[in-house]
Amino acid sequence: YHLRYPRGWQLMLVFIVVAFVATVAAQSAFTTCNCTSDPSQHWYLPPAGSAAPISMRSDPTVCWQLAKTVGTRTCDGLCVYLGPCSDPSTPTWRIDSKGSYDLVVVASAGPAQNWCLDQNTMELYVQAYACIDGDTHQTWTVQDSAIVELWDGAEGCVAPPGPTCKTPVPPGSEYCPQYHVVQGKNLYDPSGPLLAPDGFWHVWEDDGGWSHYRSTDLLRWERVLPASTGFTGLTGSVSITPAGAFAFWPEGNQAGIDSAVARDVPNFTSWAQRGMAIPVPSYAGQNFRDPTRAFYYEGDWYVGVGCNNNSKSADLCIYRAADNTLAKFENAGSMLTVTTTFGQMTSDIEWINVSVPAVMMECPDVFPIGLDGDWMVIGSLYSTNQWWTGKVDGNPPRFTPSSVGMMDYGNGYAVKTGTTFAASPTDRRVQFAFTGWNEPTKVPACGRAFILPRDITLSGGTPRFNPIPETASLRSTADGAHVTAAVDGDRAPLAALATGSRVQLNALCTLSATLPVSGRAFFRVLGTPDGSQYTEIGYDFAAQTLYSNHTACCAAPNTIVQRAPLSVGGLVADKALNMTVFVDGGLIEIFLNGRVTITTLVYPDSKSASPDARTNIFVAVGSGLTCQADSWQLITLPFPQPARYT
Repeated sequence: YHLRYPRGWQLMLVFIVVAFVATVAAQSAFTTCNCTSDPSQHWYLPPAGSAAPISMRSDPTVCWQLAKTVGTRTCDGLCVYLGPCSDPSTPTWRIDSKGSYDLVVVASAGPAQNWCLDQNTMELYVQAYACIDGDTHQTWTVQDSAIVELWDGAEGCVAPPGPTCKTPVPPGSEYCPQYHVVQGKNLYDPSGPLLAPDGFWHVWEDDGGWSHYRSTDLLRWERVLPASTGFTGLTGSVSITPAGAFAFWPEGNQAGIDSAVARDVPNFTSWAQRGMAIPVPSYAGQNFRDPTRAFYYEGDWYVGVGCNNNSKSADLCIYRAADNTLAKFENAGSMLTVTTTFGQMTSDIEWINVSVPAVMMECPDVFPIGLDGDWMVIGSLYSTNQWWTGKVDGNPPRFTPSSVGMMDYGNGYAVKTGTTFAASPTDRRVQFAFTGWNEPTKVPACGRAFILPRDITLSGGTPRFNPIPETASLRSTADGAHVTAAVDGDRAPLAALATGSRVQLNALCTLSATLPVSGRAFFRVLGTPDGSQYTEIGYDFAAQTLYSNHTACCAAPNTIVQRAPLSVGGLVADKALNMTVFVDGGLIEIFLNGRVTITTLVYPDSKSASPDARTNIFVAVGSGLTCQADSWQLITLPFPQPARYT
């Protein structure tokens, strides 16, 4: 993924500096500060292959080097220290001249010389990890020798400490997610999520060659040999059959679907590539990608691929395997053909009920679900990320949809689902997605993140999307962290809830026989103490929509209101209005009765209030509307560390 960055080496150097300041500022003679015209603050790169150290000074006789020790203090292996050239315990680093351009140790006073540099998922610093053969995420490429840049429009440099020297912080970064820990500037589609028999969930993401993560609770993740697969970095799947575990992904130029077999199930740390398994059909051109997990139907194994038919439709093309080794396939036609979208997303990430022609299906998923023989198909049609439920029949199988809707009416993109090795229709089915490509009100300093995993179930032929119950472990147990209140639309319509910018908010409203024909039940989150800024999230009874109103969220004015339609009849059927909101800085996830969801990105004005000073309230406006509001402050989670195998 580093190759996608401009000035990759320079970013790396700043990341190193930030790590150093964050972990050992008290032990260091240097810190980071804003750039000045002083050339001694600038990092320079020697020619590739040179034995000279990477220096921050234009004077070659005075330099500082990357080090794993500072004096007699030894690095614990999770950081990279800076040490003076004159210190004999400081290792000398150079750029490898053998073509890999790795940073390698030339000489070291200590025995541990096999440490490589690797960017961690916060993307704000660099950590040192044990070297892994073939791990491309530990290889850094020299692109130019410009002054380093830490974020758009600002520079990060190194200088001796002084009264004006401060650690540079990207504007708004205090509102970046802290419990959505799989994140990064170049993160996008999740691939191959599954639950192994040993209790570990696995997921890969397209951060260049499939970065690999594992977790036992879907919240606290370990990083497993990043990019160890050597895949091309496009969205794919991992399939389990009696013959083993197999990965599928598009070739880099989308000329077909490649495959590999896992050598070490269930760890998935070693893969043997098998070359092309499914060639691209002539009618698809380069619109042929994102293979699904293989499914078993009437004695045969099938893999689906997102494609189109001469740009006339969006199709889930399927391919029948010769056997359960999934090595050879034959074309089995289109399992689902879609010609129009279910509405569309505007450039402000607002869903509108105006359909457009469907010309490609990206990130498809297909699986049986529930006890009644239902199937579900998921796919992105560029303008929308949709679901369909219905039945499958025929040989080869064909899917007939009976209902359709949106996976997320906001910034939840590229949905893939994960389940057990057996993939039984009644096994737990968990949704993965990431926060999308753009939203005008997002925090510019933050990268993209995986959303919280969501449980998918089926009720009356309609999917339900709910936060996983494991999120209860995020609730703080500190005094005052849990606030509950009764709210009555006639007598006590407002309640103050837990404060801060990392909270979970729940509202359960009982509905009387006479439903409100107007009014709203809503939260105002991330409010400033003076009430001038907030994001309003609620249900409008007159409009019959869940909404996320950004218009007062941020310093810059905007007119964005994201909406998800849900008829009052749906609430009546559930006998309640049940709304849950997770706030993680500028990333907000909204659930209403499990029927509709909105993922929202906002940029709270850092100058107006700090994250801890933000307020959250619940308001019920409507005769006969009685609600119980609960709220919890949430903890932050550690960012993924290398997995340790026993």
